[in-house]
Amino acid sequence: MPTVHDLADHLAGPLDRARYHAEGDPAGVWLASDREVCRLGLRLDPGRPPYDWAAAFDAVLLHRPFGLWPARWPDGVGVLAAHGALDDRFAIGPNSEVPAALGLDVDAEPLRRDGAAIGVVARLPEAARLGDVAGRVEAELGGLKARLGDGPKTVEAVAFVGAMTAELVEDAAARGALLYVTGQIRGPAIEAVHRCGIRALAVGQGRAEAWGLRRLGALVRERWPGVEVVAAGRAGR
Repeated sequence: MPTVHDLADHLAGPLDRARYHAEGDPAGVWLASDREVCRLGLRLDPGRPPYDWAAAFDAVLLHRPFGLWPARWPDGVGVLAAHGALDDRFAIGPNSEVPAALGLDVDAEPLRRDGAAIGVVARLPEAARLGDVAGRVEAELGGLKARLGDGPKTVEAVAFVGAMTAELVEDAAARGALLYVTGQIRGPAIEAVHRCGIRALAVGQGRAEAWGLRRLGALVRERWPGVEVVAAGRAGR
């Protein structure tokens, strides 16, 4: 069975570990351990001590490890962390992970904010009812936090964006994306949604991040089918 170091090495490529470590952002081992990992927990953040929940695992993958007290952490339980790398590469943002899970093809050119990629426009194989596509998004992400706008009856493209501004909504609509999927509805963009005649879905930031954690857990299971990967509670947003 792997150790936490083996898990980190396996995920180094998908998380682009070298880049994020160079930027001072965690994308690998946070607390080292030589214990073999038979049970891996997935959690957004450690919460507050005592960390009794963590003792049920050999290692834990955290999205936000900041504030973890190593002195109160269970002995021998390793910690992996994926912060900005998860947001950029496995949650709703400038990547193809969620669109691919829905069977959509991503445009080569991302949506940008201040020159930096922050989202994608993804195309359906053929036009589909907007309500049906929204339902597929809700089912894949595990729920919705908010809906905004009505949109047309059919949709051919969907924007998946890690932020929401009026400019991003306008850019997405101009590229044919009549459904805008993000973490949170932001006030300044509400008028743009109605003006552009599209629908916006907010899945909730924590729900999008949890989806990314589950995808990383699936990569671990693909490599080591014997590792049990388990969601470890609701700490986080």
